[in-house]
Amino acid sequence: MTDNNHYIRTAKRFRMYKFIALIAFAVFFMAGLVAFKDDITAENLKYLFKYINTSPQELEESEYTIRLSAPGDVQAGMFREDFAVLYGDSFSMYTFSDELLYTQPVYMSYPKMVISQKGVLCYDVGGSSLKVFNSFSQLWELTFEYPIIHADINDNGYVSVVASEQGVQAAVYVYDQNGNHIYKWTTSDKFVVCASLSDDRIPYVAVCTVKSENGDYSGEVITLKTDEKSIFDSKKLGNVLPLQSGCSDDGTYSILSESSVMVYNRNTDEISSYSFGRDALRMYRTGGKYLTLALNENKIANESDIVVLNKACKEEYTVTVSGRLMDMVMDEDKIYVLTMGTLHIFAPERKEYKNIAVSDNFKRVYISNTGQVVLLSEERVIAVYIEM
Repeated sequence: MTDNNHYIRTAKRFRMYKFIALIAFAVFFMAGLVAFKDDITAENLKYLFKYINTSPQELEESEYTIRLSAPGDVQAGMFREDFAVLYGDSFSMYTFSDELLYTQPVYMSYPKMVISQKGVLCYDVGGSSLKVFNSFSQLWELTFEYPIIHADINDNGYVSVVASEQGVQAAVYVYDQNGNHIYKWTTSDKFVVCASLSDDRIPYVAVCTVKSENGDYSGEVITLKTDEKSIFDSKKLGNVLPLQSGCSDDGTYSILSESSVMVYNRNTDEISSYSFGRDALRMYRTGGKYLTLALNENKIANESDIVVLNKACKEEYTVTVSGRLMDMVMDEDKIYVLTMGTLHIFAPERKEYKNIAVSDNFKRVYISNTGQVVLLSEERVIAVYIEM
């Protein structure tokens, strides 16, 4: 009995000493912040998570599962509360009770899918067909005489299409939510890389173009108002190759080039920019409050620097993740990075981080309108709620 009392007293003392040590560390840490406050910057704190190594939690799978019968290179995504799947010659819509709502043939050689709040756009890159779907059926379709280069759909259901056309270098078409043609712009001396629609009631189009002269190329950004027959504004980029454009709810749009991200207003005034190495970019995503890049400047194969920018192109958060990079997605205030076997979740404003062990088979990650994290493999789709 005496030995037991001795062990109990020893354990209590150990817990007390541990508590005192934690208090002492906290006091020391706060004193350090006060003493060196002039030397501590947001830039220092931004890299704090880079050195935190927490063991991944295990993913607790829910009953929300869809079994896929078409393994291979699947394109998929959330449309409202349902799940759209484009594979090979068919487009399918599922519920998360694993109910197949319908399947529709598309017959496209190089299909590409774009999802908005109003519809799902499927088009054939280099082909001639374009189709728009919702949760119940195909809404409308178009067939072009010349190859489609790029297409986009906004949250009001308007569609922009970049296509070749006889007698000009390229043409940009805009259609309303019912497939009625409302606008056309052509260029005889520029190649159009892409065109993105804003979500305005009468949308504007942000067009990326490239012009070749004497062996050199020059990029240009052009904004088109779809209720007028002339260019709204334009901005020459010089020897810069624009690759991707994206319109935001705040009236700005971002342009990704081979070495930088630039943000413009609809008058094509440059608001901000962020430069990176030409060979560094692995992945780029926009959404919510952020622009997010996955960079690999050190050429280490299975390591990526995730750089989160605000709309002023200022770094909000940077962290290095290990593992083969599979996908990235953002909701309003969080970034989800999927590497092989791990889902990383970052909340930059709260400086919170969580990583969760997942199956190596998952290749894509999505966020539903109800906040579920949706993971896609070649065989199945699962949707889970993850506390942050």
